[in-house]
Amino acid sequence: KQWYQRRVAITAGDTRLYQLDCAIKISLWQEAIKTINDIHSLMQLSKKKPKPQALANYYKKQALVFSKANNRLFEACALMKHYQLVFDQKKTATIQEKQMLASGVLMATLAIPLPASMSENEKYLDLQNSTKDKNMTLASYLDLQH
Repeated sequence: KQWYQRRVAITAGDTRLYQLDCAIKISLWQEAIKTINDIHSLMQLSKKKPKPQALANYYKKQALVFSKANNRLFEACALMKHYQLVFDQKKTATIQEKQMLASGVLMATLAIPLPASMSENEKYLDLQNSTKDKNMTLASYLDLQH
């Protein structure tokens, strides 16, 4: 029974990665976000960690989705996760490849806008809670929460 449950989780994960790829190709960005949520949930349920190569691909796709959503902070985080996995796993990567990836992370990081200050009305109404909740969810997709 455990073998079957693991196999179903792996198959579902592969299907969701394919679904994410398709959503990106046809620019269905809301569907891509939903699929990222599904993949994240499957990874949380699975006892087995995904292969580093698949995880690197996943983070690269996440970065693209965050880029399209103009979420520069999480785009930079996803690119950094991708860079770390590629750097750790790909021992044969050339210096040029590593420099290109590192440059992408640097440029994405520099593109993060400074947060706007809250007006007195916003502070009173505490409108930031919805943004905070959204950011906490996105951070969990990148395993940035503990």
